[in-house]
Amino acid sequence: MTRRPDIDLWRGLGCLAMVISHPLRVQTAYHEAGGPAMPLLAQNIVYDIDFGAVVFFAAAGANVWNFTAKRGASAPGMARFFVIQSVLLFGLGLSYNLALGTLHLGVPDIFQGIALGTLLAYGLVRVGAPLWMVMVVVVAVFGVSGGAHDAVPSTPEGFERLGPIPRFLFAHFSFFPWAGYVAMGLLIEQAASRRAQWSVGLLFSRCFYTARS
Repeated sequence: MTRRPDIDLWRGLGCLAMVISHPLRVQTAYHEAGGPAMPLLAQNIVYDIDFGAVVFFAAAGANVWNFTAKRGASAPGMARFFVIQSVLLFGLGLSYNLALGTLHLGVPDIFQGIALGTLLAYGLVRVGAPLWMVMVVVVAVFGVSGGAHDAVPSTPEGFERLGPIPRFLFAHFSFFPWAGYVAMGLLIEQAASRRAQWSVGLLFSRCFYTARS
């Protein structure tokens, strides 16, 4: 497989946005507790964390497409490779949850989110899903996510109302909506024509806006 510097660049920018934005989140807590508001520049940097995470997840989907395009999605050992890698990432990522003190909450963090999204993206490639089908899956993931978040407010009280399964499926870096961003990266790589790329770009923008609203 030929290495893709553009994908590496976007993943790096996504990581950089998250690294810069995370420490500034404490300023948001100070403001919500009655302290001074953050400067406008700092507020915008904090907002960048959302875009940084989205880019990182989309790059994971792009990597699935490029990895399987060279070797074949149904090549011997390919399914085992993706399953084992995803399971290992999911399991080893629990150490990160433990370090953050969030393991007891039962919510996926970024490593579990990437693992679940990767399995979805590989499953789509394995069945030979055409562009329109992947787009339908992306819309469905975001549609389910939007409906669930409309039903339960994004507040501490709303979180407490959730049972273990809804928390796992819809809270933090959960399958809904984050697996949709991985599938979106797959979709972007799959879109060969200019018209298809514009369509995917518009869909990406709409899903990103919906997820932040």
